[in-house]
Amino acid sequence: MNASLSKLLSTIDNIAEHSEAYAIDVGAHFGEYSNYLVQSEYFSKVLAFEPNPEVYQKLINSSLSTKDCKFQVVNMALSDKSGSIELFYDANSATASLLQYDSTYINQGKVRNTSVPVITLDDYLENKFNYGKLKVLKIDTQGNDMSVIQGARKTISKHRPIIQTELIFVPTYKGQCSPPEIEEKLNGLDYKIYSYNNLHITPQGQLAYCDALFIPNELNVIRSQEYECIDNLVSYQEQINTLNK
Repeated sequence: MNASLSKLLSTIDNIAEHSEAYAIDVGAHFGEYSNYLVQSEYFSKVLAFEPNPEVYQKLINSSLSTKDCKFQVVNMALSDKSGSIELFYDANSATASLLQYDSTYINQGKVRNTSVPVITLDDYLENKFNYGKLKVLKIDTQGNDMSVIQGARKTISKHRPIIQTELIFVPTYKGQCSPPEIEEKLNGLDYKIYSYNNLHITPQGQLAYCDALFIPNELNVIRSQEYECIDNLVSYQEQINTLNK
């Protein structure tokens, strides 16, 4: 869990009533983010979606559940339709996507593909009344986040969760969603940007990708006039040097 989300959760009214609150991790990979969610004090259940069958097997053996939080893994992909779809991946399983790699992407080993089941979040959660209230929806599907949001419109409208999504600024996948498209889509659902986290830059200083935290417009968040700098200016200097060249 990034620092911004942790601080945000600690300021929201009634967040301590976690007995009926749950979180969803879409694109869980080996469970790095799920582990933070499970170990936090805010959720009684964490639901993780991981379509890669090899990664899924490792994830279900991780035993992330605690006495206060139940962890469940679903071996399916989420998108804007239900059925089956091809998953593409190379030796770096973290880059697996429902989208094919862009021609400019330098693959790490042979690119493979396998057919995986896919479902919309709305379809999956239909009739699952005992799950409680969805508080956090984290999405990291390597360029396909827009489709996941599209397939979760009913869920988002009903639960109004905090949403974390990945923004990719450099060409990596064919047909990947752009940061402005994601922001426009969530603005249309009455969400606003709250923070950018986990920023990654290229060796030349160009922004490559980051995580963005969105909150519903109606969410009342305590604000302060005290601020802290989270960048040591190195990335800015690298960008300036590159532009000068």
